[in-house]
Amino acid sequence: MGRSYTIANGIFEINNIDVPIFTERNNTRLPVYHRLDFSWKIHYVQTKNKRWIGDWTFTGYNVYGRKNLFNIY
Repeated sequence: MGRSYTIANGIFEINNIDVPIFTERNNTRLPVYHRLDFSWKIHYVQTKNKRWIGDWTFTGYNVYGRKNLFNIY
């Protein structure tokens, strides 16, 4: 199940202004969405003088390239 959100149950008018009616919170859900994030970390230690220790991190965000039109956060 997707993330829940609140939608208006009805609308009434006061002085020519539309006012939404909310009877309960989180009364419906967004469609299910997923994506693939990929990360690869390489730990590097220089063996001769050991003065430099570091990491290389390669990251791919949303590898599928999927669009989530329903996600409003």
